[in-house]
Amino acid sequence: MLKTLLDSNIVIIGGGSFCKLFLLTIFSENFDQKRPAILGVADENPQAIGLRYAKEKGIFTTSDYTRLFKFKNLDLIIELTKDNTFGELIRKIKPPGVIFIDHFETRAIWEYLQIEDEKTRVLRKLQDRKNNVEKVEDLFEQFCDFIFEIARNRNEYSQKIRKDLISSQRATAQIVEGSTIPTFVINMDHIVTHWNKACEKLTGYPADGIVGTNKHWKPFRAEERPIMADIILDQVMDGDIDKLYGAQWSKSDLIEDAYEAEEFFPHLGKNGKWLFFTAAPIKSSDGKIIGAIETLWDKTEEKEAEKARERHMKKLTTMLSIYTALSAQQDI
Repeated sequence: MLKTLLDSNIVIIGGGSFCKLFLLTIFSENFDQKRPAILGVADENPQAIGLRYAKEKGIFTTSDYTRLFKFKNLDLIIELTKDNTFGELIRKIKPPGVIFIDHFETRAIWEYLQIEDEKTRVLRKLQDRKNNVEKVEDLFEQFCDFIFEIARNRNEYSQKIRKDLISSQRATAQIVEGSTIPTFVINMDHIVTHWNKACEKLTGYPADGIVGTNKHWKPFRAEERPIMADIILDQVMDGDIDKLYGAQWSKSDLIEDAYEAEEFFPHLGKNGKWLFFTAAPIKSSDGKIIGAIETLWDKTEEKEAEKARERHMKKLTTMLSIYTALSAQQDI
């Protein structure tokens, strides 16, 4: 990726402090012979430090990132906003054939650029001091310290990301567990990671017997078979879904790439239950499916009320027919 970057025409979305650090490295004299062309930088804040530095360097700047897509010779888009959702949007709407690099991957590339920059600087000095052992050793120590500093910064950054990820996972777990809607989550291996209290109550299956297994089918089916969350993960073709659900399923009008269905489950409760269920993919920042979430809605009472209304209407229709017949006889 580093070689690709150095040979590319680039635009940057996100003109904050990291943007300035990245540009400072790119414009180091050690990259005079081979430097990527920075076509433009975008940030909604006109006072963003990286945006202002880009303007000082004579680079096109804008508050509207979509204007960057109009460069005809654009090869690569770098996203430095740290907003994963926004990154996904850029990935979807970017011009065809243009490479997209998010802020996380860019940080790794920036580290390689720094090392390359420092290596070139040290090699130049070595040419002047090659006969002075002490100075050569000093340069070597400086270079090692530089590498160690990058490693330390990377470790700190990785630890921060890890902590943020753990916090995010905890927040997700709390949202799922605290929901009054029966909900469960499976990962890419079809293993249940969350099975909330509402789901326990609806199915009668405790979380400690389901979480960590692929037995999420058990409360709903007499025999093992894919359920809607599995279908989402495996990206099953419509024709194969028809074989499992017939005409009872449809694509969600509200949630992208989600499916929903309504079905009677005779194994739930004493007399079975009618459930309306929706399954949707969980995606990573690059759009890859990494899991699925399924929610369930018990519609049994609604169905029973509907049947009661139907019975009432039949009785009423019968009574009206009898009344009409009796009235006709009286007219005779």
